[in-house]
Amino acid sequence: MSEGKKWVRRTQYLINRGFQLRYMGVFVGAAFLTSLVIGGVLYYIVEINWVLQVERGLHLVPEASVLLDQQRFMILMTFFVSLFVLGGVLSLWGLFLSHRVAGPVFALSRRMQNISLEQDLVTPLYLREKDSLKEVRDFLNETMKTWAQEVHEEILFWRSIGENCKAATKEHPDLEEGCKHLGRKIEAFIMDKEKWLRTNHL
Repeated sequence: MSEGKKWVRRTQYLINRGFQLRYMGVFVGAAFLTSLVIGGVLYYIVEINWVLQVERGLHLVPEASVLLDQQRFMILMTFFVSLFVLGGVLSLWGLFLSHRVAGPVFALSRRMQNISLEQDLVTPLYLREKDSLKEVRDFLNETMKTWAQEVHEEILFWRSIGENCKAATKEHPDLEEGCKHLGRKIEAFIMDKEKWLRTNHL
């Protein structure tokens, strides 16, 4: 399965609790302000209407006061219902959006831990199709490939140094002892690198 299309399922939505709750809090705050504006506008309209009734003396009618109380109650209910509905919907939306960021950050941190502790350069970083930070994933995977290629080139470089050193001893026998010592160090270094490559199947 190709790297970019590997399907990754992530069932836990609260991955980075602090970050995601703050993110959701922004949406809840937006819902509160929206509800406050809606309630404020309705309250202003009702109060203006009541002022007009007072100017015309209609406030003396008992039913007018009852109607005003009902309207104020409806405004209060509208505020709380809109806050509850908008807050709930936007909280879920905030959780969904933050999950697209927190999930990749969690996967990236786990991948970096594997690199540092196990020196695993083989396993690519996989993200879900709708996750954010795909650019970071692509950059990391390409960097790991480049890093592995550089290890191969490093082995070839030191191997050529060892061969050149051996060739130099034919013209300069006095360098033979030093070249042997250097050659042993180079061979040990190359063996360690090749062992690491075999471990990572590179």
